[in-house]
Amino acid sequence: MGARARSRPRSTMDVDHHLRESLRQARLENALFLNRMRVVGVAGFTILSAWMAYRGGDASWGYAMGWLAAYFACALVLMIGGQADGRILSISRFAVPVLDVPMVLGIQYVNIAEGWDSASVSNFSVGLFVCLLLLSALTLHSTQIFISLIAVILAQLTLQVVAEPKISGGGQIASILVFLFATGICVYAGRSRLRLLTRVVEEAAARRRLQRYFSPGVGALLEKQGGGKLGQGQEYEVTVLFTDIRGFTALTEDMGSQEVVSLLNTYHGRMVEALFRHGGTLDKYIGDGLMAYFNAPVGQVDHAERAFRCAMAMRQELAALNTERSWSGDQELRMGIGMHTGRAIVGDIGAPNRREFTAIGDAVNVAARIEEMTKNAGSGVLISESTAALLPDSMSLTEVGEFALRGSRKPLRLFAP
Repeated sequence: MGARARSRPRSTMDVDHHLRESLRQARLENALFLNRMRVVGVAGFTILSAWMAYRGGDASWGYAMGWLAAYFACALVLMIGGQADGRILSISRFAVPVLDVPMVLGIQYVNIAEGWDSASVSNFSVGLFVCLLLLSALTLHSTQIFISLIAVILAQLTLQVVAEPKISGGGQIASILVFLFATGICVYAGRSRLRLLTRVVEEAAARRRLQRYFSPGVGALLEKQGGGKLGQGQEYEVTVLFTDIRGFTALTEDMGSQEVVSLLNTYHGRMVEALFRHGGTLDKYIGDGLMAYFNAPVGQVDHAERAFRCAMAMRQELAALNTERSWSGDQELRMGIGMHTGRAIVGDIGAPNRREFTAIGDAVNVAARIEEMTKNAGSGVLISESTAALLPDSMSLTEVGEFALRGSRKPLRLFAP
């Protein structure tokens, strides 16, 4: 069992965690509502009984005032305690069978003992106990509903036994059937709520995942399509883009850790905003750089042009950021961008419990090597010949020359804007 649990995909474990947390929160919110409803309901019956006994002239309404007062006090303490302490709120789910049913039984028993029409009291109690069963459904615990069912059956049978004249066997069975029917509704409603909660959590997790990798437009399209074969490996022609901050290590030698993190967050925020504006897919952050690609998982016939325009937008974002940094006397940032178009496999890749949606293949490796070449080629943006061939003539390029890339025997022609 342990080995199987460890092999579960991380995304599944995250959904399970969010589901458990959402269910726990829903139960606490329902318990808080139930405690408040209990106070309101008991207060209403207490006020009614007092009014009828002392203003309406019907002393019989005052027989159970002691029980009602005790019931109201317990309900009030439970509500206040639950609001102040989450542990009390959590255990208050036991209140229906432990508090409500015994109190209703005590109140009705006193009314019968003091001369109320026993059949009417017994019949009215059926309605009260059904209400308590429905309230027990708010706990979202099937066990609690069944415990409440047993409690109300025993309480109702007790009232029917002491009733004079005795309630017939048929009447006793009828009341039990009513309770069973109400319990069935409660269990079904609870399970429907759980299914709905599960679906909402799963959809929220999928939406967060899409927002992590894709631009809002692409993410919305994938969500509308239900994700498709998002996690399965598929081969695409992609234009891969790598960026990197030049001299980042030397730049941050005298900076504190919080300053470094703040700088990276600001830089990446601007770069990713430019990427998403052009419909790119964020693959990963690589320290002070990032990897992205176009034309996957949603097809883009102009993927090379999108990547080129994205690179130009990133340069504009960097220029704006450097202007802001100059106002505070900070050193300007320099960036290298490399692009290459080729075939790559895109999908969820990695260990079963730690997978990432990523692209792999020669196209990715070549794009990374091209980005490295920007350090020595005299251009902040370098584009491979395969990418340049897909760009319209309106995008003027200059051939930088042929370069031997690390790990490649054949030199590659590179271009710059």
